[in-house]
Amino acid sequence: MIIKNKKLRAFTLVELMIVIVIISVLLMITFPNFKASQDRAKEATVKSNMYMFHQCAEMYSVDWGGIYALNSQMLKDEAMLNKYWKPFQNPFTSKVDIATTTFVSIAEGSGFIDPIDFPAGNVSYKNVQNVYGIYAAGKENGKAILDKGRIFHLTNQ
Repeated sequence: MIIKNKKLRAFTLVELMIVIVIISVLLMITFPNFKASQDRAKEATVKSNMYMFHQCAEMYSVDWGGIYALNSQMLKDEAMLNKYWKPFQNPFTSKVDIATTTFVSIAEGSGFIDPIDFPAGNVSYKNVQNVYGIYAAGKENGKAILDKGRIFHLTNQ
């Protein structure tokens, strides 16, 4: 059976161009929102790492009768020995075991201050006279995570 005069319908170039423009506009609108939500999720992961580090510091204190570890390496060694160390993963670099003690010097009585030249996503633990502070850098190197305009940190004070 032969069908004659059957007209084929196809999209015109103008119709295809309009669809491409609409899709590109939608992508331009959604991409910045997607990137911002990714950054917020990564900073939330860093805050979670800080909390887990805080839990390790408190467990260390329980094991040692109220004395806190002098640095993150002492804390890690004790926690690994007692099987409560959790390997921390930096969400910005995907490196594991991000705890460090890199801080600028702390003046006597000034308390804890913002870390400088601190890699993004790293968590820092510093103990001064059995009062510790746990800080972390956000997505920008050297910039501590902020919460409501203030430096986000955990401490036993």
